[in-house]
Amino acid sequence: MRTGEQHQILTNLKNSISKAVDKGIIVVASSGDTGEDRIMYPAKYDKVISVSGQGKFDKLYLNASFNEEVNYVISGEEIIVQGLSHKEKTASGSSYSSAILSGMICFFISKNRGVDKTNIIEKLDNYHQSDTRILKYKDLVKILKQ
Repeated sequence: MRTGEQHQILTNLKNSISKAVDKGIIVVASSGDTGEDRIMYPAKYDKVISVSGQGKFDKLYLNASFNEEVNYVISGEEIIVQGLSHKEKTASGSSYSSAILSGMICFFISKNRGVDKTNIIEKLDNYHQSDTRILKYKDLVKILKQ
């Protein structure tokens, strides 16, 4: 793919995300799994909630992309998932972390019809367990119930 094409794709993606956010849609994305301090698109955009993966012992997942742009760190290592053969297996990565946060937000919205979605983001932004921005499942439930 040529550089011009990549630029156009990223511009279109950024514009689409801005339109979605302007309509009240909460956009959550994985920061990436490069193991570097470089955040991947679309998590890099300002209006996107960027999520990185937490590994064992409250440390970052080994391959997690993380820097000051990451909003939250959520479990992302050895997540139980259903494989293609419909058998449970474990998988790791910040994509699972972003899916967990997205699912929790969706569940909260489904139980609280008409809730102001900016209120959800404010609740998350007002909560920080520590400077590492780690969110645990039990904490997510408490935050969203407030």
